[in-house]
Amino acid sequence: LDIISQVRIQVKDNITMYDFVKERSLVQELKELIDSIKFEQNDTCKVVVGTSSVKVIIVKANKVVLKAMAKKFKLNKEYTQISELSLMFPEKAVQTKGIISFITRELHNNDILITELLTATPELLIYVEEPYVLKAYEIMKGFQKVI
Repeated sequence: LDIISQVRIQVKDNITMYDFVKERSLVQELKELIDSIKFEQNDTCKVVVGTSSVKVIIVKANKVVLKAMAKKFKLNKEYTQISELSLMFPEKAVQTKGIISFITRELHNNDILITELLTATPELLIYVEEPYVLKAYEIMKGFQKVI
């Protein structure tokens, strides 16, 4: 998997994740939240609507709005002190098998718990608790040297 040596890695700290029970009215309110995010200032906001839950991943600076939503809607869990590792792959990675399994196996072998994982090809977003982010980053950078 020499393609991994070409990955660009970025880290963001101070991420909070909210795991809500899925409700139509929650999804409607989240549309307004998304409109208020300042993406040009590198704000983070990701919304994943699953079968039974809605996950919202946001930078702590914007969490005031979500705190209010957490009182209004059923919150399964709030994850604090989360970091995001963004792995940006070259386009040819889309045609390469086993990249995600290789990365997750290495994190597992180094006792790093993945809190959440999202793909937005060619980007892979890995969320870990902040105490693990430095070790996870070192592992990712190590791929660039070994391979």
